[in-house]
Amino acid sequence: MEQLAQGAQALGADWLLHSCARAVPLLYFGNTVQAILTPLFVFLLPLPGSILPRKFLSTSSPRALPARMPSGVRTEKQPALFIGTSWLFAVAVSVAWWCGLRKYVGLHGTCQELFDLSRPDGPFRRDYVGDFSRYFIYLSGFTALWTGITAGGLRLQSARAAEGDATGNTPYRFQGFYWACFLGWAVQYRINQWTAILAAGPNQEWAKFATLNFCFVTVGSLWVLAFVRSLWNKKPRTRSQAFLHALWISFLVYLLTVLTFFWLFIYAVLPLVPAITSWYVFGLAWVLFVGTWRWRILQKQ
Repeated sequence: MEQLAQGAQALGADWLLHSCARAVPLLYFGNTVQAILTPLFVFLLPLPGSILPRKFLSTSSPRALPARMPSGVRTEKQPALFIGTSWLFAVAVSVAWWCGLRKYVGLHGTCQELFDLSRPDGPFRRDYVGDFSRYFIYLSGFTALWTGITAGGLRLQSARAAEGDATGNTPYRFQGFYWACFLGWAVQYRINQWTAILAAGPNQEWAKFATLNFCFVTVGSLWVLAFVRSLWNKKPRTRSQAFLHALWISFLVYLLTVLTFFWLFIYAVLPLVPAITSWYVFGLAWVLFVGTWRWRILQKQ
């Protein structure tokens, strides 16, 4: 979306005739490959919850694991194992894609400057080729982080279900609510950013602002985790109370995110821009999502 926001006018006719117009989409396609391969890889790990056939899991089945390792290793270290492995694999995919495509364009002699990271950079220097290459690096780091969290979290839930943990007890309902709040905020805020970018139009430092937006998503989502327990412990008597409690927390998350970036001075208010330009539509969507989730759990209890 950041790339499309620049528009054909900003790129110019020379860019459209340049060979980089074919190389850049191929470069960004690496993030799609990353998003596809990372969950597949983590679900192939030979541990409980794997999609491998049973014959490959004979030594790592739930009954065999206690005999091979303490139960604490099986349950307490699984989050770090799955999420950490997902992160490393996602980064490896991006690095391999960059190196492979660089070799490919080198053999064909097209847009080799796209992979030249030594090109000078500055706020008053327009270098769209350099911007797109740097943006790929920023985007790959961002997608590696969130693909790793998402794929690792899903794999963790699958492992616990395979071990017979997902029985509907309160601790495991809280785990589902935890992931819903955390990932739900990341998704709505990222979509929210896209609307603000499209409204802003072309910008000379779009790669820099895109990087800041990646940081805002991550920091805001981490602040959400500070209030998940409060949302869970709150037992509203009506559905409206559930929504209002989540709404108050959503405002607080935005405020804390802005305060976190106070050292950026005028850029510190940027986390509020998507909410203002979208009339807080996406923030309200998160409130409805989380409030409904909590209310339904209370009804089951």
